[in-house]
Formats: sequence, C-alpha cells, structure tokens
Amino acid sequence: MGNKTLEAFAENARLQEQMSNTFQACEDSLKAEKKGFESLVADYQEQAGCTRGEAISHIARTHPEAHAAYIEGVNS
Repeated sequence: MGNKTLEAFAENARLQEQMSNTFQACEDSLKAEKKGFESLVADYQEQAGCTRGEAISHIARTHPEAHAAYIEGVNS
C-alpha cells in the first residue's frame, strides 16, 4: 500500500472515532436530561468514590443542561 492509502485509512479511522465520540456525547446528554441532576450526582458519587460536593461540581460542569433544569425546578 502506498502512503496515500495509509493516510486515507488513518483519516477514515480518525473520522469514525470522532463521529462515535460525538454520538456518545449526544446519547449521554439525552440520558442526563431524562435521568435528572440528583440521580446523576448520586451515580457519579458512587462510581468515583468522591464526596457529594465533588460529585455536584463535576455533574454541574459536565451536564450543564441537567444542572440548569434542576436549578430552575428548585427556584420555581
């Protein structure tokens, strides 16, 4: 195989990985919206073995839409 063919394979693999990561991020976001902020915090705290405060901080940062919905619900 020539260099151009190897480069094309490498580019294809990179694009497939990028698409897979994007799909996973979208799927995670949809799950977060359905699951709710409190459940995400509890799950992360259990998985990471961290404090509730650390879990809240992490989930608020990684799932801003779930955090915003939670804050809106608390404030209404």
